[in-house]
Amino acid sequence: MFRPVLAALAATAFLTVPASPLLAAGGGGGGGGGAPSASGPMYDPAAEYQKGVDALKASKWKDAQRAFSRVTEAAPKLHEGWFLLGYSKAQGGDHKGARKAYDKAVKLKPEDIATRRELAVTFARLGEAGEAGAELAELKARATTCAGTCADAALLKSSIGAVEAALAPPAAAASPAPAPQSFLTLPGAAEGDLAYAQASSLINEKRWAEAWGELSRARLAFGPHPDILTYQGYVQRRMGQYDLAEAYYQQALAIAPAHRGALEYYGELKVVRGDRQGAAAMLARLDAACDFGCPEAEELRRWISAGGQPS
Repeated sequence: MFRPVLAALAATAFLTVPASPLLAAGGGGGGGGGAPSASGPMYDPAAEYQKGVDALKASKWKDAQRAFSRVTEAAPKLHEGWFLLGYSKAQGGDHKGARKAYDKAVKLKPEDIATRRELAVTFARLGEAGEAGAELAELKARATTCAGTCADAALLKSSIGAVEAALAPPAAAASPAPAPQSFLTLPGAAEGDLAYAQASSLINEKRWAEAWGELSRARLAFGPHPDILTYQGYVQRRMGQYDLAEAYYQQALAIAPAHRGALEYYGELKVVRGDRQGAAAMLARLDAACDFGCPEAEELRRWISAGGQPS
């Protein structure tokens, strides 16, 4: 069961896990209620993500590296964390460190054009022309398939140009090395809030693919916020991608172990998959998180009793 968003993320000081649920009307997407438990991460990755974004905008590369290192420590499966760690390292001149971070980002999201572009450019700066050429060939293959008609046509064209420029020999040996070119554009809090609200509306309309796109934009703005990760899990579940849904619920709970929405939805997924014991474990965690009971626990209890979504 999906319950609509009542408040925008930026309006609730998203820099910490919300103390009061963003989606409290029905509870299904509710926040964890206070700070994560002792089993949670040492850092709040959403807060560190915002610190990193602010540092990038101020060209404070070391501060950005420190923040995104903490993001990747707390949320190691977040593509954006590794990408922005790589970007901050590259802008700070640490190309070997950038290569390692971009490589992790590519493994998490191999289809992402910007990540492959920046990895290729970094290879070129390190003198690893063969590796850069392989990434360039991948981009060109995608451009051929696209044939100038897909949504990523312009991005593919500019990315190919950037890699080719990085691989080109310098015009003169005495010329100073050009400063790294910035391709980074990050949505602000207002744009992230709008994307999050639009995702809620699209989910209510069962427009899953469109909702996924809006949630992805919200995550780029806010980083690994457990509410966003929970909704991403919900959308994947409704699209029949149960393994992906489980991964997103697990990421949300790794950040906020008592997140009521993630616990409920993860429990519902376990019911759908026939794992009644696992669903009961999620219910026990919900009961422990809700001192005086909560709608999330009651809803999951109904799912377990009915053996699926209650009528």
